[in-house]
Amino acid sequence: MSREYPTRQAVVVIHGIGEQRPMQTLRGFVNAIVTATNKYGQKYWNKPDRMSESFELRRLTAPGDKKNWPTTDYFEYYWAFNMRDTKYRHVLNWLLRLLLTKPSNIPSRIRAVWWGSWTLVALAVVAAFEGWIAPPGEATQTGWLVSAVSLIGAGVLNTVFLGFIGDAARYLSPHPDNIAQRQAIRSDGIRLVRHLHESGKYGRVIVVGHSLGSVIAYDILRFVWDEYRDTSPTASSVDRDACIARMKALIKEGPGEDAHAFAERYQSLQKQLWREERLRGSGWLVTDLVTCGSPLAHASILLATSPDDLAERQRERELPTCPPRSQRAEDSFTYPCRISDECGHPAGTAPILHTSAPFACVRWTNLYFASDFIGGLLKGADKRHWNCRYLTGFTPLSHNMYWQPAKARRFWSSTPPKTWNAIRRLRGAMSANDMKLVQFPSIPAEEIGADD
Repeated sequence: MSREYPTRQAVVVIHGIGEQRPMQTLRGFVNAIVTATNKYGQKYWNKPDRMSESFELRRLTAPGDKKNWPTTDYFEYYWAFNMRDTKYRHVLNWLLRLLLTKPSNIPSRIRAVWWGSWTLVALAVVAAFEGWIAPPGEATQTGWLVSAVSLIGAGVLNTVFLGFIGDAARYLSPHPDNIAQRQAIRSDGIRLVRHLHESGKYGRVIVVGHSLGSVIAYDILRFVWDEYRDTSPTASSVDRDACIARMKALIKEGPGEDAHAFAERYQSLQKQLWREERLRGSGWLVTDLVTCGSPLAHASILLATSPDDLAERQRERELPTCPPRSQRAEDSFTYPCRISDECGHPAGTAPILHTSAPFACVRWTNLYFASDFIGGLLKGADKRHWNCRYLTGFTPLSHNMYWQPAKARRFWSSTPPKTWNAIRRLRGAMSANDMKLVQFPSIPAEEIGADD
């Protein structure tokens, strides 16, 4: 009897804020990412989704050739229906907390937005006291235009506040009013990832999150990791131990002046360690997290109250970092576990990845546009960033342009925007055509977990 590793892979796409409709994000994503077509001229097959437990969702399957690229099932984690009945108080409480944050704690990338928000607040107060905004029922001959504009503005503001900002305000704020929504969104996402792991159909899982969906993806992985990481090894592995040793040495060495080269070396070790974990019997399938336009760039005020608070939560392993951090000075992200031989006699120890070390074997690539102030460079308390992809090209709606087709045009120009760069980077980050990641030799059952 031998273990056979499935070569099929799954991609989970998590949408961002707004009044999203089921499959809206997934269809656009797959049409942009998948280039090959089958003999019928189709990029994918549209099939029932038995993993998400939602009749609104479908599975889009891009067939592989079993030689050069694996068959890939694309799933959408749709969470918008769990974020309903948002009130102005939910948004205002969250915005008030952000506005009252010390200016020195505001990330530099959004500091101009923060000051602009204070300017708008001041103008609104002045307008109210000066009577510039006339009530609809009291519009005068000179004030009817202002009143009309006010009504239109109120409608737009209602849609933006409750339909878009409200999603972020409630998910990113652990206020008692928001706990039920946060719990439902996380629970459904964790259930989907569990189903993918336990189905036995997949050899690899890739998670892609856009906007607020990237924060949800991060939360899902940090919770699920502890369920599937290998905590009871039956044998040590020389190759695995050597990989972990090289990884620790690289982290200690630091990025130096070439952060990009450092990240490439680190991701190569992550890939190798993931394969070693699988060969040893680990059930963890996620190889990559790809975040697009991620608010995690501003984690110091969105997931914490200040840079110091964020650093403390990372040090305590509440918030995993890439690469993993440790409570100990030697920067170790493993702990020793005793192993026994077949007769139950002590046979040494094996290093175990701790509960906050998913990014020891999960590659994290972050994509952002220079003009997208919602996203940005991901930084930890140590000011490091890991394989962040800087995307060129400026568009006024760049936050929603990460997988827009290159044929899309700017409204003021006949020149296509440089979104091809984003799509190319996204394909590269996913490495969906990497057949080697899902190809393993058949291992006899009695040798599973032994040295290669």
